[in-house]
Amino acid sequence: MSAEALPILKLIPDLLKQLRAQPVLALQAPPGAGKSTECPIHLLDDFASEARKIVLLQPRRLAVRNVAHRLAKRLGEQPGQRIGYRMRGESRCSSQTILEVQTEGVFLRLLQNDPALESVSLVIFDEYHERSLNADLCFALCRHSQALFGDLRDEPLRLLLMSATLDNEGLKSALPEMPWLISEGRQHPVTVHYESQATDSARRRSCDLDLLKKRVLDALDQHSCNILVFLPGQVDIRRLQSMLDGAIDDASIHCRPLYGALPMKAQQAAIAAPPAGQRKVVLATDIAETSLTIDGIHCVIDSGLAKKPVFIPRSGLSRLELAPIPRSAAEQRAGRAGRLGPGVAYRLWTEEAHHRLARHRSPEIYSSDLSSALLQCLAFGCDDPYELPWVEAPPQAAVTQAFSLLRALNFIADVEGKPKLTEKGQAALSLPLEPRLQALLIAALEADCVALGCELALCLESPPRGSEQAIEIGARLSVTRQQLKTGGDRRLQQEYKRLHSICSNLASQFEPSTVAKEHQLAYLCMAAFPDRLARRSNNNADQYLMVNGRGVRLASSSSQSAELAKSDWLVVIDTRGRKDDSRDLVACGIAIPSALLTPEQGFHRLEEHTELHFNEKQQRFQARQMKRIGAIELNSQPIALPPIAEAGKWITQTIRGTGLAFFQQWPSLQNWLNRISLLRELEADEAGETLWPNWDEQRLLASLEQWLLPMLPSVREWSALPSLDLKTALETQLDWSLLQRLEQEAPSRYQAPSGLWHDIDYSQSPPLVELKLQELFSLNETPSIARGRQRLKFHLLSPAGRPLAVSSDLAHFWQHGYPQVKAEMKGRYPKHP
Repeated sequence: MSAEALPILKLIPDLLKQLRAQPVLALQAPPGAGKSTECPIHLLDDFASEARKIVLLQPRRLAVRNVAHRLAKRLGEQPGQRIGYRMRGESRCSSQTILEVQTEGVFLRLLQNDPALESVSLVIFDEYHERSLNADLCFALCRHSQALFGDLRDEPLRLLLMSATLDNEGLKSALPEMPWLISEGRQHPVTVHYESQATDSARRRSCDLDLLKKRVLDALDQHSCNILVFLPGQVDIRRLQSMLDGAIDDASIHCRPLYGALPMKAQQAAIAAPPAGQRKVVLATDIAETSLTIDGIHCVIDSGLAKKPVFIPRSGLSRLELAPIPRSAAEQRAGRAGRLGPGVAYRLWTEEAHHRLARHRSPEIYSSDLSSALLQCLAFGCDDPYELPWVEAPPQAAVTQAFSLLRALNFIADVEGKPKLTEKGQAALSLPLEPRLQALLIAALEADCVALGCELALCLESPPRGSEQAIEIGARLSVTRQQLKTGGDRRLQQEYKRLHSICSNLASQFEPSTVAKEHQLAYLCMAAFPDRLARRSNNNADQYLMVNGRGVRLASSSSQSAELAKSDWLVVIDTRGRKDDSRDLVACGIAIPSALLTPEQGFHRLEEHTELHFNEKQQRFQARQMKRIGAIELNSQPIALPPIAEAGKWITQTIRGTGLAFFQQWPSLQNWLNRISLLRELEADEAGETLWPNWDEQRLLASLEQWLLPMLPSVREWSALPSLDLKTALETQLDWSLLQRLEQEAPSRYQAPSGLWHDIDYSQSPPLVELKLQELFSLNETPSIARGRQRLKFHLLSPAGRPLAVSSDLAHFWQHGYPQVKAEMKGRYPKHP
């Protein structure tokens, strides 16, 4: 179909009008409508100039290059003229360039250097429905930039969100005033086939390659078109390609892999149309869902599975997890068969299972390691990530974990209670890697082993093919070195040269230290994974405890495992779980010599401190001098207890751990606290405000410093601490007038007409008094407390103390209940009135 017939063109006038008037605009257009190739072209005249350019963001490197070439072709040019692109390790831009297609990572570096985005007039977020972490971060920073610098610009910064599906409640909630433009599609009909219940594999834990092979061979027999097959990852692609190569006899049919780490030449071969008279089967990851036009595809076979990184804050580890795709992704994939004409899609799951799938994919911000994103926030000048206008804010647990890692890497330090970038953190921003690998290369600069650092960084970023089962990092590193030496992987060599060049430019910022050559690899691993240091547990040969408190064990009894087991200390580079063991297995690690566990080598986790412990069995405090690295205890020895007045911090920690039952008086104090609680409920206004405190156990534990610490100087012996007078401690927190009112309006005792006093139980509602029935003779009305606002309830007993009745309305009881009670009691107690 010609460009003139694209549905998106009908919206261009309205799009231009809305963008001139609105700071943020959303455009929803189905696949094939032309949004990625037509919209940017029609925006050039209004929003691009020599002074300010348009930036078009793509979530993947392959899409950056592909979209840039298509846009340039629309103008009859080559990339690098008016249309250019930038991504990690590759740039095609010039002084003529007025529209740049960029990856989100490159755009983040632009934001660091130009927070006001003075050189940009419009930022277009393509495929925003994917909700990658970097896309959400870039969008939040751009909106923050609009708010901070909008008054300083001569023309406002505009933001355009583009996607095939933008039906997202989080987006609509965050920007309720944002206009939405919706385009018609150019989709041809696609016939969708589902599996029977017997062959449903969409919810399995592994990809059914045998079934995929069968469906591909059947499709080749039934259709004469090119075929696109969606698989979860590279390993499955390689395995299926090997299976098909041995099963397809026709030399005119070629299998082409397509995934992000593939060299550019191989990617282009997968995208381009095959020679006349030939067909191709493209085996792709979810990289082929959007932003790519793969020529000649009319048949799609979908495994229904994808691998996504999931970050686990508790362990500090990220794992690739296999999971069913959402329905929106399934529609995107099937739509690939109808881009150029009628098509067919085969789904390897049942129609019933399809309706059970989630409607949309969950934003990555909920399941990702946030350390790199927080580093970018700090570089932008935002020390609190929750100040940014996120579409959906990051989880607090993941933010806490990320800040903890950045501190461990020495990238941030707290200044006046706020995180600030250190010199290492500033330097890390120059390295286009994740924070752990940034720390690794900085350590390589310090240890004067840059070549080793670059090799190791590449090895860790993309574990070399054939090394997946190696459990010692040196074995994986050897494979990477061999690939660099033979030159079989040009992309790997280019990355090595680029990293080495960047490190050379940073070398002058760091003072080299002395690290023995045989220890350099271990030193770099410690620098990148300070939270993964592990020590053998209780002389158990294969059990280790990491400094983050998680247990791991060696994976096997191989020679590599035996070599690792010689060391009491490991750095755990990677882990993998197993169904029959709740603890992780060490998938890759390195032995750490004791020479590196010293302050002289810059090891910063060694801590010496005093720990106070309450021995509940012996009912006494004990003190120990501890040396530990995170959760790993190196040694400890008992010491004398410090003066109580100097031990407030330890005492409050102990009591928060045991609860207020630590104090002997706590049970008897409950009724006093209940009296306060009653008056608080009676006097609270509509907003819940009152002069009386809310003193449940949780709040009292949270405020120990306010009411407990001032009492400690009066405690002379540690053994006397559990018998501390809690009531007196809390009474000091109440005004004298409130204490007087408490005794008057919520008394602890009630005097009956008999003259005897009885305790009032405030744990009941209404408050309860238990007494013999005869003591209330002559009392016709139910007495009340709290200035008449609260009646008492009476538990009436026989002369022998047995229950007779319960009443909070004595007038009613004397009239209706007492006659029956009197008749029963006369015969049983003839001598009693």
